[in-house]
Amino acid sequence: MGRGVWGVLVGVWMVLGCGPSRSEECAPEWGWPCTGGRACVEGVCVEDPDAGPPCVVGATRACEEGCAGIQTCGSGGTWGPCETCGEGQRCEGRQCVCDSTSCAGGCCQGNTCLPGTAPTACGTGGVACVMDAQCGKDTPRCEPGSGTCVCVKSEPRESQCGDGRDNDCDGLVDCADPDCGARACGAQGQTCGGSACVCPGGSTERACGDGQDNDCDGLVDCRDPDCEARTCRAAAGVCDQEEVCGAGVCPGDRRVGPDVVCRPSRGMCDVEERCDGVGVACPGDRKVAAGSVCQPSTGGCDPAEVCDGVSPACPVDRYLPAGQVCRAAAGVCDSAARCSGTSGVCPDNAVDHARCDDGKACTIDFCATNGSCQHVQKGVCI
Repeated sequence: MGRGVWGVLVGVWMVLGCGPSRSEECAPEWGWPCTGGRACVEGVCVEDPDAGPPCVVGATRACEEGCAGIQTCGSGGTWGPCETCGEGQRCEGRQCVCDSTSCAGGCCQGNTCLPGTAPTACGTGGVACVMDAQCGKDTPRCEPGSGTCVCVKSEPRESQCGDGRDNDCDGLVDCADPDCGARACGAQGQTCGGSACVCPGGSTERACGDGQDNDCDGLVDCRDPDCEARTCRAAAGVCDQEEVCGAGVCPGDRRVGPDVVCRPSRGMCDVEERCDGVGVACPGDRKVAAGSVCQPSTGGCDPAEVCDGVSPACPVDRYLPAGQVCRAAAGVCDSAARCSGTSGVCPDNAVDHARCDDGKACTIDFCATNGSCQHVQKGVCI
């Protein structure tokens, strides 16, 4: 027998007063539905496997649909509507929205703006919350009964200076609390300065090769645009090059040379040093070997000067003393040449006629131009 026909018959039976009991049989279309969460199937009330078990009157549970909140079991053994939203709100989907006066994006409940919004024209009084979720981070707990969002004191003093919370419930948050002093307040090395969170290194990267984020912007050394073209690695010696930041990186360590002069000669007895292209330092200071001529002789009365192997300078130029023989006599008609003491040149040959004497009274003795000693007879000795 079809359900429609059965329904008609049940209706007739009900009118005649001989219909089935409403606790066992049903006709929803005639106003006799099943109770207790049961379903009407072919005019008979059966347990609805999709409806779930009937609830105990007065029991509560978390809402399965709609806004976050609770449901209460009613007198018919069925769950009532989800009770979540406060005064002046209604549930749309899974969100509580304001259906009366708004203030600064929040909803006025009992003429009071919800926590987390700036109080405006909504005034004061009434409840501010019905659950913790409606409270802000500084006053995160909704106090039962009063409907007031209150601070939850977690520490005897401000334990964190950069979490945006009033940890000790003294009304002062982070750096505004004297507890924070010069403590860290930011992930990039910022510290509290006065009542603000500031970077101790200032607003510009002050060093570009120290491996530190000096200006707390999250960029270190050459990766910070402040460092472009600035030194990122100083020269470690006269044969080492200074490197500067370029395109966000510090170049590899480079050397000067080779063959670039790193220490010039300081005198005729000092050797010039050059970089070798490998080491960062200039080679050790060297001197010209002892005995090496540094100023040659200019004549028989000027001895050559030589290095001593210690001093970088050549000794002062000195002449032989006056009267010192610089050339010995070459014969009886030649006298020895002697230095003047003021010149390096040895004097020319000098004729010494006095030495050309044979001891005879009848001869004339003289030195010829060729340097020979001549004896000319001038008469007869008797």
